[in-house]
Amino acid sequence: MSKYPALERKKSGIYAVRLRVPKDLLDFVDADAEPWNAISLHPGSLLNAWREALTTTSKVPRGPTKTKLKREFKRTLNVRTLEQAKPAYFSLRDDLERIFDSIRKTYTQEPATTTSDDFLRLAANYFAQIEVEAEREATQLLPYPDD
Repeated sequence: MSKYPALERKKSGIYAVRLRVPKDLLDFVDADAEPWNAISLHPGSLLNAWREALTTTSKVPRGPTKTKLKREFKRTLNVRTLEQAKPAYFSLRDDLERIFDSIRKTYTQEPATTTSDDFLRLAANYFAQIEVEAEREATQLLPYPDD
């Protein structure tokens, strides 16, 4: 399918998407898996829904498990006609491009530098906000004095 480079038809007649993961992303995650884990490992994180489809682990004998990106992304579209496969293909391809861009952005951005003063300022703002909310709730709960 020259018009649709990652779309292929299996022997069973069902269409599937088979797309190579870009080499720069593979190199990023092979060098340091921490940013990838930060954006994909925990439920509620940015790319948690895509972690299983994009990640593989390699176990080193008597060593830690190493997280890597799969070299190829594969997913069946569960449709038998090209007309039904086109919208699903374009949607999935756009999602993958968005995901690849967010991984690139995570790896290429400068790490945030924080100091202890930044943490103290955040804590002070947080506790001030709690105090204001507690005062607001306390004044709302006081009954009106009887005249």
